[in-house]
Amino acid sequence: RKYGEAGGSWDRSLQSRMSVAATEASRARKKEHRSSWEAFVGCLSSLEKEHFKTRPLLLIDDTRPTGLGVCKAHCQHWHLTTWSRFSAEDEPGKLWPEQQAMTVGGISVQLNCSKQAFEYMLAAAWTLLEVGSSIWVHGTVAQGIQSAPAWLAPLFKISKVFEPGTNHGVTVIRAEKTAASAHGHGPDDFMMQSVIQLPITPAPSRDWYSFPGLFAQGGVDVMTQLLLEQLTPHLLKSLDSHQDMSHQASKFRVLDFACGSGTISASLLEKAPPDTVSVTMLDADAAAVHVARRNVERAEAHLVSDCWWSVGRNHGEFDWIVSNPPVHCGFTSDLTVLETLIEGAAARLKSSGQLWIVAQVYVAVGVMMEASGSYQDVSAVMDDGRFVVWRATKRSKKTAKKSKKTADSDDGKKKKKKKVK
Repeated sequence: RKYGEAGGSWDRSLQSRMSVAATEASRARKKEHRSSWEAFVGCLSSLEKEHFKTRPLLLIDDTRPTGLGVCKAHCQHWHLTTWSRFSAEDEPGKLWPEQQAMTVGGISVQLNCSKQAFEYMLAAAWTLLEVGSSIWVHGTVAQGIQSAPAWLAPLFKISKVFEPGTNHGVTVIRAEKTAASAHGHGPDDFMMQSVIQLPITPAPSRDWYSFPGLFAQGGVDVMTQLLLEQLTPHLLKSLDSHQDMSHQASKFRVLDFACGSGTISASLLEKAPPDTVSVTMLDADAAAVHVARRNVERAEAHLVSDCWWSVGRNHGEFDWIVSNPPVHCGFTSDLTVLETLIEGAAARLKSSGQLWIVAQVYVAVGVMMEASGSYQDVSAVMDDGRFVVWRATKRSKKTAKKSKKTADSDDGKKKKKKKVK
């Protein structure tokens, strides 16, 4: 069904309103994160502030450069360093913090993740601190700060809790490193192994690796299943067409955007005939890409990247870009990744290449695709009332010129009417 046709459970005006609401929620989230870091700085004593002029303060902050910016604004002479699993613009995420030239003097963590992911961060933090050194954890009730004391034990002993008060609902917990041994001393100690059955493939169950904090615990969620069910018949048809049109033995190129542990890539490679499909995998989370390398060794490339930052011309153009993109950050709607995906995909697609996205029914994917002006034939391939699989074809240069000419003509008519008035 083409976008805009009647009969769908999704509604264009509703999607437009949801897009605006998500934008506002994203702004509120950024403000909340800033308040969290300001609350942390406000709880530091004069002695502690002096301490960080000579000993590094490690900021574990998935929303860089928020924490770094707040701390620099309060004291330009602090010795600051950062670590995040997640990429931020041109700075790729890191699986494990780098060993510092000198012992870390303290660590500050903004709580905004699951228990398993938090425990992973704590283990990394524990390896960098001396016994008795402090770690500060800050966040709101919605971010799980009430559970933090239990999660901190037994690696850290609570020394003080700063209640919200005027801190915009932010609680700050200070704890000290104990002599207890951490659960793991490196990232591979946290890797989880299971056995899964990949969708749409006749292949038997296989070993699968995941990591704390990955979406759907690194397995196959219902949206990925629905996307793959729609991709399969179109993949086989596209392969036939690709072979007929290609004068060389080139492979059909697919980019798996926000790949997670790799279930989409692995399924497509299993389903396609041997040596017909080439897959490039991309995710902002260094941990996701780490396990994706083990799960999908046949991929052409595994990229740790904040959306398009690491995708250069050397990676070429793709026949398909497929994605089950994140539309939340914690408990808050956040369409930043989805918007960036849609805005940048067309430039990375071959002529007549296609963008495939699966999302909840209320997410404004169709609105965004049309509004970008880069796509034609925007359609809902599957709509079950809960989730929608969207497909859009890169707009040809000829169609793009025609659309621009029409738009310019419409603008001219509007100006002419204004003059007549």
